[in-house]
Amino acid sequence: MIRIAVVGSTRPGRRGESVARWVTDTAAGHPAVTDGRAMVEVVDLATFDLPLLDEPVPAAFVSYAHAAWSMLHTNGAVWR
Repeated sequence: MIRIAVVGSTRPGRRGESVARWVTDTAAGHPAVTDGRAMVEVVDLATFDLPLLDEPVPAAFVSYAHAAWSMLHTNGAVWR
C-alpha cells in the first residue's frame, strides 16, 4: 500500500493544518485511495518536540525570536 503523508509548517500562526486538511480531503476522492491501494494521512510536525522549528518567521528573514539556536548553527555569524 502506498502511504502519503501531508506535512505542514511548525511555525506559530501556521496555516498548514487547514491546507493539510484540504489536501487530505481532496486526495480521499482519488481512485487509488478509494480502492485501498493508497492511504493519505496528516503528519503534524507541530505535535513533535522540535524546538529548532519554532520561529515565527522563515529563516530567510534573519529575524530570530529564539536566537540561542540560531547562534549555534551559524557560529555567531548571520547568514545572508
